Amino acid sequence: MVRSGKNGGLHLKQISYYKRTGEYHPTTLASERSGIRRAAKKFVFKENKLFYVGKDRKQMRLVIVSDEEKKRVLHKCHESAAGAHHGISRTLTLVESSYYWTSVTNDVKEWVYACQHCQVAKNTTIMTPTLHPLKAEDPWTAVAIDLMGPFNATSRNHMYVIMMTDLFTKWVVVLPLLDTSAVEIAKAIVSVFFLYGPPQKMVIDQTEEFVHQINTELFELFGMKQIVLPYPQTDDTNERTCKTIKAFLNKYCAEHPNDWADNLPAIAYAFNLTCLEPVQNTPYFQMFNRNPYVSETSNVLQEAQEDNKCMFAKILEAIKQADRVLEERKATKCQIVKNRLYEQQTGNKDNVKRKAKQVNPFHLKVGHEVLRQRKNWWKDGRFQSEWVGPCIIDYITDNGCAILRDTTGSRLKRPIKMSHLKPYIRRSNGQDNHYLLQGATVVDHDYAGLSESSYGPCPQDTVAEGEVNTLATNHLLSPSCKDSEPSECQSV
Repeated sequence: MVRSGKNGGLHLKQISYYKRTGEYHPTTLASERSGIRRAAKKFVFKENKLFYVGKDRKQMRLVIVSDEEKKRVLHKCHESAAGAHHGISRTLTLVESSYYWTSVTNDVKEWVYACQHCQVAKNTTIMTPTLHPLKAEDPWTAVAIDLMGPFNATSRNHMYVIMMTDLFTKWVVVLPLLDTSAVEIAKAIVSVFFLYGPPQKMVIDQTEEFVHQINTELFELFGMKQIVLPYPQTDDTNERTCKTIKAFLNKYCAEHPNDWADNLPAIAYAFNLTCLEPVQNTPYFQMFNRNPYVSETSNVLQEAQEDNKCMFAKILEAIKQADRVLEERKATKCQIVKNRLYEQQTGNKDNVKRKAKQVNPFHLKVGHEVLRQRKNWWKDGRFQSEWVGPCIIDYITDNGCAILRDTTGSRLKRPIKMSHLKPYIRRSNGQDNHYLLQGATVVDHDYAGLSESSYGPCPQDTVAEGEVNTLATNHLLSPSCKDSEPSECQSV
């Protein structure tokens, strides 16, 4: 088996030395000799060069060890007239048809990702990833956090509401907030921990930076790490809970602008006594496996007159009314969808799949180099570049748009949506100096098996981009798997 990874180049040199001299290389360990003999069966030494022939001995691929020659081959197979800037699959097929080295797959991926022409010219369509709802198997193991507001400021300056919903029982806890800072949210979460204990995980539809701040505050207050996770809300029941409570709060806060926060526990308790349609049990019963020990409450609420009803009775009735309104709207929308579907089927219309919304899955931050999509680029013809740049993200607005600066440091006039950006990947200095400079002198073919390396000028193609790029590590690239060549093995 031919060894890959960081010692792949050394392994190929040991095989070349064995095929050329019939002896083992001085760096070959005793435990590696049997592996060298087995791997050498897949290679032949011809015209002072090492070729890979494979198990069937039908291939004839030139073995390449040096980094300079790898770059030369990649440039020939991807950027020259023969390569025509194909994608990873076609470029890899073209390279593997004539050349062999251990890390060829990863090297081709990195080369194509960092190609200046491909980044600017190739169209990129990014679809919304499939979201899977969180599953909770026990009560109070997974909790969803939602923020609501701003509402009218109370006498205690409360303007926002935080709602925590147990995804298994649908048990709801509603608390007032002064603001939506990480410190205020962490204090509210810790107060719930003291009542029910901490769950296994809590999810909130916020940015990673904001969630990190919340976790930092929770660690200082309660000593727990990474309990809050960023996750989009995908549970329909939880969305219905938020809409029901928000619909009631909007009306109730307008009627009681100074003391609405005092009745939030009653609102949460009223919802926890409301039956859930899928399970036909209340969240209270799901949470405690029993009904509340207040049997006379229902009779009192039914017999009380409108003017004599207590505050909790009014809240409970309003919660049920808001829930009925949402149910009616949902039923109406379902009926409309059914009618449209029936019309399409009767009219022999083809059902056209709705395209998924385009989003930006890249975690772009301030200071990242990006390419931006040109406005109305499709109107300029199919041979015009869709992407321009590179630019640097100066800062990100509250609306999720990026303010960019160009290479000269000038700030662009209009904000750019994050979905219209993608990362810009640079190459290393040596790689670009080797290929992007016109008329550069490069190392000639340094194949495994040559006793001496020959040097000579080699004309290079002129590249449209005249500047030399530098490689910036990017989380989109697969981990590098380049060969390491010890100094004692430079000559085989």
